[in-house]
Amino acid sequence: MRMTAKRLSGTEHATHRANGGGCRHPHVRPMKEPEFVPSIFTDDQIKRLVNFSGRKFFERRLHLMILICSHTGARISEVTGLKVTDVDMDNLLLTLNGKGRNNERFPSLLNVRKSLCTI
Repeated sequence: MRMTAKRLSGTEHATHRANGGGCRHPHVRPMKEPEFVPSIFTDDQIKRLVNFSGRKFFERRLHLMILICSHTGARISEVTGLKVTDVDMDNLLLTLNGKGRNNERFPSLLNVRKSLCTI
């Protein structure tokens, strides 16, 4: 009975820990995660991507997506979600639907416009 009263009041638990009792787990150091260094494109590789001219439709579309991503800094999901109404060819503006459904307008460069016209 007294033991139950001590457990309910919490005094037994506190004195048990103070006397060095209780669970003692071995200390395990956290593992070191390897540093991930993303590879970046060289100047030559970037020039090759920009100057690429695809023959097939999917190659031209991929080239256009690469150009839009590189010139606007957009995410892939934003570029794949582009619609025809999001492209203003007269004013050279692209409307991208970003995170949180924010609409952002970006000026497109002339080579992006040329690529848009070839598709």
